[in-house]
Amino acid sequence: PGGERRAQGSVMAGRKHGPWVEWHTDGSLASRGEYFDGERHGAWSFWQLGGATDSEGAYLYGRREGTWRSFDHEGALREESDWRGGDRHGTTRTWHPGGEVLASEEQWHGGVPHGITRAWDAAGRLATERRFERGSLTESHSWPPLDRNGTANWKVTPEQGG
Repeated sequence: PGGERRAQGSVMAGRKHGPWVEWHTDGSLASRGEYFDGERHGAWSFWQLGGATDSEGAYLYGRREGTWRSFDHEGALREESDWRGGDRHGTTRTWHPGGEVLASEEQWHGGVPHGITRAWDAAGRLATERRFERGSLTESHSWPPLDRNGTANWKVTPEQGG
């Protein structure tokens, strides 16, 4: 509205190419990175309305590659994930609000969960542990909150072969 600029960059042969910047409707920065032959390529950063960093990472010919980080509206780390060829591949970690207490850790291979995933409650206590084989859940354990004696017992859920 009002003729404000929304994006700036070069176009070559009808495709975005080179450095690009985009803005939100309120005029604040929305994204910055480069295109190569119409595909995002190289380091990119994204911002939320109001200016807080939303996420940052890299693309390789239009596909996420390497480590990506995303943040909450106050700038605390919300997620960190590894990517290869546009698929989650490696470790993904999430944090509880505030970014100080780990909420989950997952292993991925070629875009599907593979290996052990764990989740913790807001106090940092292990709540669940699951094992995946090429995207299929093979084992699951959960821990109830600690009782007044500080004891937590795990159980294997019957639907998971326990």
